[in-house]
Amino acid sequence: MPDDTDLAEVRLLRIPLRLRARSAQHGEELMRELALIQIGAQQHAREHVEESVPQRLLDLAAEAQTTYGAFSAAPDAEMAAALERGEEDLDVTYRVPRHVGPFVRRMRGILEEADEYCRQGEHLLTLAAPADVAAYRRWLFDQFERQIAGEDPQPWRGAE
Repeated sequence: MPDDTDLAEVRLLRIPLRLRARSAQHGEELMRELALIQIGAQQHAREHVEESVPQRLLDLAAEAQTTYGAFSAAPDAEMAAALERGEEDLDVTYRVPRHVGPFVRRMRGILEEADEYCRQGEHLLTLAAPADVAAYRRWLFDQFERQIAGEDPQPWRGAE
């Protein structure tokens, strides 16, 4: 675990809790379906598994959980509790390693690629992220990248 000098504070202001929950649900559905595609691809050896969109996203998700999961546990629990209480939005603070920026950019890129993969409709039942979910993801990734670079937090203002 990095010491405090290696950590950056990322404040997310006015997180729309219901939209966040929908975004998480979409991500979980996508990950389940991509995992099934990868199992089928590995069994039939029809594609280069290591280069496929599903495999890259699954690898990134595993990296997120093992490398950065500990940094999101408390804020995630706080948001889940607030949603359960019926709150609409919430401010939370993450303390993350300063080197998380390139990982956030990779995650953004692969999720955008996964949306395109969904839009093609050839392999998945899961649809591309709805416009408001995609806007929320962009805002979320922007906040991490900008604040790690030293900029001030910008609150969620809705899908513009």
